[in-house]
Amino acid sequence: MVKDDKPKEPKVKKAAKAKPTKEKKIKKKKDPNAPKRPQNGYFMYMNANRARIKEENEGCSFGDIGKIASKEYKELAADELAVWTDKVAKDKVRYEKELAKYVVPAEFA
Repeated sequence: MVKDDKPKEPKVKKAAKAKPTKEKKIKKKKDPNAPKRPQNGYFMYMNANRARIKEENEGCSFGDIGKIASKEYKELAADELAVWTDKVAKDKVRYEKELAKYVVPAEFA
């Protein structure tokens, strides 16, 4: 095979297209006195068992503790899981009551 003796033209890079700029969203201020939303069952389980898991697995990182707790939560029996779902339902009722009483101040509306 014989290569062509023609000199190759250098490749010319195309100009980058300008990306359209997005307008920055203005973040709403949150009222610190607003009722806190209800937690889900996993977070309630995690808060209740984090210290025990940390004690049993000394030297584990924060992420590792989360993985262990997640595995334990997935393996819970139906009756043990029902305990946490009941707590979630009670917390949801608490949130709805507090939300009904809550009046949004003008500065946060």
